[in-house]
Amino acid sequence: QTALENARLYVESRHASEELQRIFNSFGRAMASSLDLDKTLLVIADLAAGIVGTDAATLVLLDQQDGVSAVEAASGTRQAELRWLHQKAGESLLSSVVRSRAPVQVPDIANDPHLSELGAELAGRLGSYLGVPLLLRGRVVGLLAVARAESLRFPPGQVELLSSFASQAAIA
Repeated sequence: QTALENARLYVESRHASEELQRIFNSFGRAMASSLDLDKTLLVIADLAAGIVGTDAATLVLLDQQDGVSAVEAASGTRQAELRWLHQKAGESLLSSVVRSRAPVQVPDIANDPHLSELGAELAGRLGSYLGVPLLLRGRVVGLLAVARAESLRFPPGQVELLSSFASQAAIA
């Protein structure tokens, strides 16, 4: 029994490692092939959605003078809903990530007390949200956020993976 479990865990670990290698190779190729900021941001958003298997991803860069969002790229089938959520609740979601300098997770948007009526408007379209900071030399320079249609807590491994990816994206 233990040997089978160990073999299963080994195979899962190997698949995860191969997937991560594929993602970072794609990221490296995309960064090397384009100096176009908009295209680069879109590639990062696409890869972020793929990394954690979400319905939408958005990347927001902050204006370093006043801290408001300056540039945004979005990807996925639910990108309109995620952009709408950032526009309507952007101050609270963005500032939560910037202030905490850590991932912010909303596992059930429809029933989150901080989002009140916004959550109800998104019911059935966006269920869960995860935002991670883009940190560069100790400063928050932006936000990478993903969302799912289902109301689920993102597992710690996915939060860590997206955070690691965001660290690489901040450098780009």
